[in-house]
Amino acid sequence: MIHPRQVPYISYAGEWCFSQLRDAASTTLSIQQRAIAGGMSLSDATSSNIQFIEGAPVWIDTSSLTRLRPEQPWSAYGQFCREFLGPLAVAARCHPDLQRATELWLGGMPLDVVSRLLPRRTWLSPGLLVHIHLHAWMERRTAKKPRSVVNRGGGYSTGAHAGLAQSLMRTVRRLRPRRSAGTWSDYYGDADTGADYVAAKRKLVAELLAVAAPKTVWDLGANVGTFSRVARESGAQVVAWDNEPSCVEDFYQECRSRREKGILPLLLDLTNPSPARGWDGTERPAWCDRGRPDLVMALALLHHLAIGNNVPLERLARFFARHSPWLLIEFVPKQDPRIPQMLALREDIFPGYTAAGFEHAFAAWFDTVRTVPVPHSARVLYLWRRRVTPSRAP
Repeated sequence: MIHPRQVPYISYAGEWCFSQLRDAASTTLSIQQRAIAGGMSLSDATSSNIQFIEGAPVWIDTSSLTRLRPEQPWSAYGQFCREFLGPLAVAARCHPDLQRATELWLGGMPLDVVSRLLPRRTWLSPGLLVHIHLHAWMERRTAKKPRSVVNRGGGYSTGAHAGLAQSLMRTVRRLRPRRSAGTWSDYYGDADTGADYVAAKRKLVAELLAVAAPKTVWDLGANVGTFSRVARESGAQVVAWDNEPSCVEDFYQECRSRREKGILPLLLDLTNPSPARGWDGTERPAWCDRGRPDLVMALALLHHLAIGNNVPLERLARFFARHSPWLLIEFVPKQDPRIPQMLALREDIFPGYTAAGFEHAFAAWFDTVRTVPVPHSARVLYLWRRRVTPSRAP
């Protein structure tokens, strides 16, 4: 008996870190191996069939199981390579950001593109040679043949299907995440944001979350999840977003090793977020249309958006008000050591970026519930509650 349950938050492969995509690939292949043993097979192997629930990848599409036809090749083989193996290969052997290229193609990265991106030494890797390079060559070759010739079966067996799944599993598991230079994964280990600051901030965040008592929290700019865990400890289900692949990778790996539930780390660039995609823009909703949190946390984030990306404070206030009735946000003033670093190679064109300017912009949309300075820093935490009617037109 199958008992369906609602997925708390739907995510897609372009929002996963390397290890999430690799775990999703391994889960898909494990199901295929078990299906073959039972005389069945997966008719498709899209990454959309996997969702992360309670910290683990879960296969959600039981309708894609069909009877195994040993005489026919695995119909989902190409799809698996485009949606899983190809993105993993370019992220591991080229650059971690290339994994996000999956969002350019709804059906996964074309193998011809993957083959051209991969360095020549990957031709010496048996798994990548067979499943990427020769596979891409075969696709180009068969594209010129009549359909009757391409679809002609024969020469396969149950053992061949099992061997293919085993070979793909071995290739996937041998790939390792590649770290990019200059990451923010040690942000809270630096002197400017050291242990005293973090300890004090954790305590204050817990106190402010207790006031709002949210059941769901979106942590924007979560870094490696230091404060996402505070939200989880308060009893909330947490979706934690960051735009740095290495941060999300470290966060996910730690969640996995601790077997933490109720936290979903994901990749998101707020200045270029996951849009609505697919036919008529309705197949896959935009990231912000897949749920409504009770509270949004934006800690050590505002200055990156306002100064690093030139987003006016008024627009930031409207953005946060649109997405959540509660907002827990940290204001980082210009005297903070981080901001001179950001302005070192550019002109300071942000005279309105002050505590007064920040409060004025957000007061149009929110009522202040609590304002608390963070010890060992010049930073301030604000707990805001959205007004029923904004004080001025958006």
